[in-house]
Amino acid sequence: YKVIREERGTTQTTYAEGTSGALGPVLEETFPEVETTVRIWRWGVSAKYGDHKNLYTLALIDDNFLDVFDFPLIKGDLETAFRLPYSAVITDDMAQHLFGDIDPMGKTVSIDNRNFPGEYTVTGIVKAPHLLSDLQFHLLTTTIPSVGKTQEPWIMWLPRQSWRPVKTYVLLKAGQKAESLQAKMQSLIKQYLGDEVAAKNTYHLQSLNRVYLYGESDFNPAASSPIQQIYILTAIGLIVVVIACVNFTNLATARAVTRKREVGVRKVVGAHRPQLMVQFLSESLLLTCSALLIALALVELCLPLFNQFVRGDLHLNAATVIIGAPAVLALTLVVGLLAGW
Repeated sequence: YKVIREERGTTQTTYAEGTSGALGPVLEETFPEVETTVRIWRWGVSAKYGDHKNLYTLALIDDNFLDVFDFPLIKGDLETAFRLPYSAVITDDMAQHLFGDIDPMGKTVSIDNRNFPGEYTVTGIVKAPHLLSDLQFHLLTTTIPSVGKTQEPWIMWLPRQSWRPVKTYVLLKAGQKAESLQAKMQSLIKQYLGDEVAAKNTYHLQSLNRVYLYGESDFNPAASSPIQQIYILTAIGLIVVVIACVNFTNLATARAVTRKREVGVRKVVGAHRPQLMVQFLSESLLLTCSALLIALALVELCLPLFNQFVRGDLHLNAATVIIGAPAVLALTLVVGLLAGW
């Protein structure tokens, strides 16, 4: 679950992912139903290796991050990856961009940033998160620099700057309910921040499988969510399909008169019922296969643009076509038999 902070102001209510950095450890210490918590603080930094320099997202994390989240470790040892100060695990795409064909293991990356400065040693390579993942990063580290303004937001309930950049994730023990823990979390606000702050702030727990599609609508009924847009677009798509089916039926009915005359002529010249059925079945088979080939070509042509538009990673491969072939064949036979009957 991801912790969401609701803050009620005089004119509006806001919902934010940022929480007090001290929240995660206190949740583990206070509530037995919590298995563990993970904190993450992302920050844009400039990383350099040799003559190569680029902008990346550095993530300050707890050392159990890769135990809780299933990002595959391509190189390195999970037990020792963050054992030494200024150790870093980078994503495979960062390794490719910054190091090219050079093996990055053991190499030093220079970070030029006022909050996360330092020389970080690469101790592992992890598969990059999906484009739609709630957890986006290029470099993971557990080291809090001794300079900059990184310590207060990470360890305090209310930093002097009232700055809350830390995301907190909670893993519950088996059989525990998020609603029960969420009700208890309010007591922490009163205990550590006082009644005045508690009156204006509430913590919510949102399941990660609902973050992207439902977003703020889980705890704010007035908010819109991507799932609503999906429902609307699905309804529009179904309407278009129904209209297309009606139009096709009308065209087929209009052609039926002409085809009826053709069938009559063929019977007069000696055609039998099985021959006519084979003719119509062949026509339907040819029409369906042609439509399938055109559809596959259009999908292959338009899929890159569609992925760019929706920030997705959809792709058409041979396995998909092979698996779907029996269904397409069955559909073709059904359509052909109905048309040829």
